[in-house]
Amino acid sequence: MKCVTIEIKDNSARICETDKQYLELMRRHDLMQDEINQLQTEALLKMLTYIFCAYQDYVKINEITMEISICGVALYIMPERINIRLGGGCIRESLICANITPNGAIEIVERSQDGIALLMREWPKVKKALQAAIDAAIKAKIEAAHKQAETDESLLKIARDFQL
Repeated sequence: MKCVTIEIKDNSARICETDKQYLELMRRHDLMQDEINQLQTEALLKMLTYIFCAYQDYVKINEITMEISICGVALYIMPERINIRLGGGCIRESLICANITPNGAIEIVERSQDGIALLMREWPKVKKALQAAIDAAIKAKIEAAHKQAETDESLLKIARDFQL
């Protein structure tokens, strides 16, 4: 019979140090998550307020529900609810939903960190698209009024010039 000698390395100190590092990283993660949640909630409420105010301006012009799609962000805005569908490409779809109470308060119903982050990244483009929709609605309403005025003038001229 042959004798074999092996050396076993004691890893307990390294394991203990790894556990300490892991716990410290998890504490930092928790603190960052708290700050992320707080900042994202504030930003989301500001964006939702802006979106709802833009919607109210739009409705004053068009009196219809507003739908906008830009940069993988689809907004469906109604008097009592805001739905924001996010996604496209390799970004997984998310949904942000908020209810509008009768007194105009915004209550966030659903949200995801990834969805809010995407909306925050695309916000300048979304904001520009909202304004463009309002501008287009104003232009269309003015053009329709001009067209109606021209039609009215034409009908009035025909009525005035008519003789039997």
